Amino acid sequence: MQTVLRSNRGFVAAALIAAASLAVIGFSGSPADAKGEPKCGSKKNPCRGEIRDDELFYAGYWLARKGDFKLALHYLNQAENKSDPRILTYIGYSTRKLGHTEEAMGYYARALEVKPDYAVARAYLGEAFLQMGERGKAAEQLALIEKQCGTTCIEYKELSAAMAKSQRS
Repeated sequence: MQTVLRSNRGFVAAALIAAASLAVIGFSGSPADAKGEPKCGSKKNPCRGEIRDDELFYAGYWLARKGDFKLALHYLNQAENKSDPRILTYIGYSTRKLGHTEEAMGYYARALEVKPDYAVARAYLGEAFLQMGERGKAAEQLALIEKQCGTTCIEYKELSAAMAKSQRS
């Protein structure tokens, strides 16, 4: 049974990468973009950098969101752009969910150095503060998120709900 599960994980990851590739590259089927430049896979543009990192991010993102944090880290850590705030944030998220909250804090801090208004990183940083019992610091993150996108954005709602839940516990 475990062999089947492992092969299914590989299949899921491959499907996620393929879907992300199609989303990033487009569905036109054309080997060139609108300017006539060769698309990913040619000698001139062999799929390095942004497109590959996008594929790795989306694979890592979906794996992390479904709870497969180790496999998410496997993909996220392969990214070439080690300063992409999305990648840093989800490395932090997966690391925190594996029980390494202190280590995760560094990833969130690096993401916010690159993009100070990245509400996703702020929300997960706030959740990390809650895990560490630092409710006041979580509230600071919530206030910064509110300034960035108001009280209706998903990041505000999720951190606010996490704060309410931690208060009941």
